[in-house]
Amino acid sequence: MTSDKKHAPDSLKYQWRLLGSVTRSGWATSLDKSIAFEIIDNYRKERGDSRASLRYLEKATGAARPNVIASVRRLCENGPFSVALQGGGTRPTAYALHFDKVAEKPSGNAGNTTSDAVPSGNAGNTTVVSRAIPLDEASGIVGNTKSVLQVDGLQADLLDRMIDPAAPLAPPLADGLGATAAGGTAVEVRPDTPADTWPTFEALWRAYAHAKGKKEARAAWDALPAEVDRAAVIEAAKAWQASWAAQGKPDAPRFALARWLKDERYDEDAPTGYVKTEKASKPKPQPAGKPTPAAKSPEPPIVARISTAEVVTEGSTTELRFTATNEAGVEHERVIVLEHTDMETQFEGQRQLAKLVHAAGLEQINDSGELHGRTIVMTETGFTAPITRPDNDTPLPVKPEPEPLPVPESKPWTEADEAALKARIEAIAPRRGPTEWERKKAAQWRREAGRREWDKAHPEFFDTSAGEEEMTWAQAIKMTGHADDALPPQPSDWPAWMDAEYEEDDEAA
Repeated sequence: MTSDKKHAPDSLKYQWRLLGSVTRSGWATSLDKSIAFEIIDNYRKERGDSRASLRYLEKATGAARPNVIASVRRLCENGPFSVALQGGGTRPTAYALHFDKVAEKPSGNAGNTTSDAVPSGNAGNTTVVSRAIPLDEASGIVGNTKSVLQVDGLQADLLDRMIDPAAPLAPPLADGLGATAAGGTAVEVRPDTPADTWPTFEALWRAYAHAKGKKEARAAWDALPAEVDRAAVIEAAKAWQASWAAQGKPDAPRFALARWLKDERYDEDAPTGYVKTEKASKPKPQPAGKPTPAAKSPEPPIVARISTAEVVTEGSTTELRFTATNEAGVEHERVIVLEHTDMETQFEGQRQLAKLVHAAGLEQINDSGELHGRTIVMTETGFTAPITRPDNDTPLPVKPEPEPLPVPESKPWTEADEAALKARIEAIAPRRGPTEWERKKAAQWRREAGRREWDKAHPEFFDTSAGEEEMTWAQAIKMTGHADDALPPQPSDWPAWMDAEYEEDDEAA
């Protein structure tokens, strides 16, 4: 059974067909299909267009802005959409959806046009249409079409995607368009717009009012994508210039116009100037007659005697819980953490335990029962010892006297002990032979020792009278005539270079 109900040209049926024409095409990429879905999903019947900003398409698809721009341009060139009104500032771009590309074609042969007189059917057999009955009768209340979706149409989450739902509709892309920009997208120019206010580079240059890098700025202006609304760019430039001038600082930094265009700052809100935060005023002094509220006094220390103490373990936490009773019979309970998963908490508990043990007059404890009957002073920050400890306090445990270590017995030195010591010495590996450097150094020490001995044996050669030069050691040896006897004994393998060095040392001395 077929239904005779006709679908509106922009109904869900044709929206689905338009999306199918993109997904089934051979030129569409995966990004093209995602963007086509977002644009069709944002279609509103009451406006007759779909609105989506580049920033929204970036967020919805997760693609970079250059890729989004290229994909939108490809979709517009292949026919499913066209730019009805270029967005700018806080206004999203409006897209016209071409449902005529997926509309159902009329049935019949060529030239089979119906007339009022001949019913439809064969050639020239068109049914009679009465002017009293409309062609498309409404099926019910306006806007009361049932749908299986949770919201009407493909408008799920639409309000979050639209920036300015009250923006004006786009004029038809026929009359009222200026010269078509590079890439095939027309730049909107209203017929009543004066020629001197058209979106030209000179208008942008005057609006931004930052005379720096005009050549680079013109190149950046010419390189703008075709879908960019140049009139909106000029308006954004005016807003940025006004925001900069509002600071009142002529030397405040600014973006060069070329950099401003390349970074697409025209799609961002103009920054606001620095606003100094006002500091809170100091409180006014109170009148002299009005009393100032007194500060909270610390709690007085409590002198009490420990009556009960026990160590309790719950999970990974170990606590020392004790009760101390003061002279009035009031019990005061305290808890000290001994072990905890948090190192800082455990460290603080160990510090309080050390204070408690010291306040009780003990050096250390091995059992909580050692605290019973001990008098302590409890303060806000811990525990202290009383100035005078009561006589009825539990006496301190008596420590046993340390036992002296036994003195080892002394044995007389015997020949067997001496023989064993010599055997151990002989078992030691022999020392390596002297190196060349060690032999030279030993020979130098022997020469120096021989000089000192000879000087000590001949003091008369060192007593120099006034006006006489001091005799060298080599001259003194020659004067004695006992040069061979004066020299230190030399080994039989004394090298020849040693003699040369020895003579050089004598002459230097």
